[in-house]
Amino acid sequence: MITLALTIATTLAYAQPVPIGSTVQPAPFDSNPGGFTDDNTGAVSDALMRDGSLLTSGVITLGKDPGFPNPPVTTASFELHTFTTPVSPQFAPGWVEIKIKYETPGTSNDKYKIEYSTDGTIWADLQLEVTGAASAFTVAIRPWSQLAEPTDGLWTWSDVAGLRVRVFCTKDTGPFPAPAWDNRQMVIYEVWATVYPLPLPPTSSTTVSVLPIGIMGVTPYDPLFAPTGPGGYCFAEVYVNEVADMFNYEFWIKFDTTVLTPVSVFVYYPWTSKSVETLDDANGDIRISYSMPPPVPIGSGFTGNSPIFRVYFAVDVYGGGGGQYGGLGGTTDLWFRRPYPFSFLGDTTGVEIPATYYDGWFGGPHVMSYQGSLYPGGDPTGTSWHELYPDYSKMWQVTDWEDNPEGTPDGTLSVSDQIAMTNATGWTFFFHVDVVTTTIHWVFKPGLSDPGAAEPYMPVEDPIPNPISTYWHQIYPDYCRWFVINSWTDTDESGTFTPSDQFDFEYLDEPGVTYDAHLEDVTTDIIVSQKPRDPEGPIAEFPLGLGMIMMIAPLIPIVYLLRIRKKVTK
Repeated sequence: MITLALTIATTLAYAQPVPIGSTVQPAPFDSNPGGFTDDNTGAVSDALMRDGSLLTSGVITLGKDPGFPNPPVTTASFELHTFTTPVSPQFAPGWVEIKIKYETPGTSNDKYKIEYSTDGTIWADLQLEVTGAASAFTVAIRPWSQLAEPTDGLWTWSDVAGLRVRVFCTKDTGPFPAPAWDNRQMVIYEVWATVYPLPLPPTSSTTVSVLPIGIMGVTPYDPLFAPTGPGGYCFAEVYVNEVADMFNYEFWIKFDTTVLTPVSVFVYYPWTSKSVETLDDANGDIRISYSMPPPVPIGSGFTGNSPIFRVYFAVDVYGGGGGQYGGLGGTTDLWFRRPYPFSFLGDTTGVEIPATYYDGWFGGPHVMSYQGSLYPGGDPTGTSWHELYPDYSKMWQVTDWEDNPEGTPDGTLSVSDQIAMTNATGWTFFFHVDVVTTTIHWVFKPGLSDPGAAEPYMPVEDPIPNPISTYWHQIYPDYCRWFVINSWTDTDESGTFTPSDQFDFEYLDEPGVTYDAHLEDVTTDIIVSQKPRDPEGPIAEFPLGLGMIMMIAPLIPIVYLLRIRKKVTK
């Protein structure tokens, strides 16, 4: 038995680097209401309830009569609606959380409930009907997680756009004659919904996850864009699933300080009593420890599924992709330091709750080039690879390999393999092999100093035959530019496209301009997607989901997903 010591403080941190719903992070998506409807609550400063800030608030009254000459009313409501959706959705909604930061009075006999709808007709409860006197709610952020869509159970972006969240009030009828409204107020700081892609968090047992499991497509802050958007910020939440009688928690999360800088954190109800809250960028440590406000009777802790806190990060570095598309930034795990006392969940008896921990990561797909031209086949453990994108010239070594754990092993590095790779600074990451292909490397003439690299539009054999009129996808220097080869000099008269050959090409976005090049090398390349430190076995063929892969288009052209090339052992 592990007994948990806990020191209690009572302050909360709600500082925000950017308003809720304003990061450039594609997934998950924070959706904000744009409009409201007030029916006899006398709403004041409603815009502050939907401005993205957790620091400002508006007020409603739990029902009030409209006044003479209008007759008294016995019900009232305040509704927020017209929720935002992405301009270009990058994923299909899988599950939705509704979150409200608010506080309620403790001296009213009037009743209220909080509910939601997607069509204005069918309503589902968030907070069941209670009296103000029975539900004094000190200011906190309350989340309702894994909500079903009220009409058919399945969420679409149209459902998100049609989302309505309302406080519905009923006057205390009391003994005859009926009393007047108590005119007690509810303070609402912010209402929003967070939309996640599938899958749901793991459900086989009690789990703790970093969500989203992978943060992609976020580049550093650029002051040129400061007037029009925050840029350069992302967030991750720690989420508990299928937990029982949870009273407190402490988490130590490690990250690479050269890639991300933690800038703020906020916590979710009911864990609102702070013990420790440290964002240590110097040492790459996030330490967060909160509990439910004591005393909490044994057996009365939280049971269910919920986010427990959110951390905002500033992105520090470009990945080196350059050009008009920029880079995806560096790569880092967001991993839990384990075991106890570094990270744990505690129950109301002071005992650690057993749980499986799922780390997260920040980064994107990587294009790696084999050091040694064409890969010779066989076990890749110990081989060295040169990253072409997003961190050009970064060196990696394969330190572990699983030969297609989801299918039939073929004895060599190929699509669907799982590999562990260690970089020059000693960090080890885990990848799924999405594509195996061929890449040409050249230097521009006449200087022979500026390098370039590209992959073929369609599959080609090794060695590459006559390349004239073939199309190529450039990886470096300007990622995702396309070109066509117009002429070729077969220097060694081999009849194939081999090192020392000369060629010229024309970019499709720069017609009429010819570039001369000297072919330096032809190599085997792999495109890999990062995976977390998953303790429960293999991942799917496309571990991020096809929708997530396409989220970062044009960073991965669809042709890569369609032209999976068979590996030939040599």
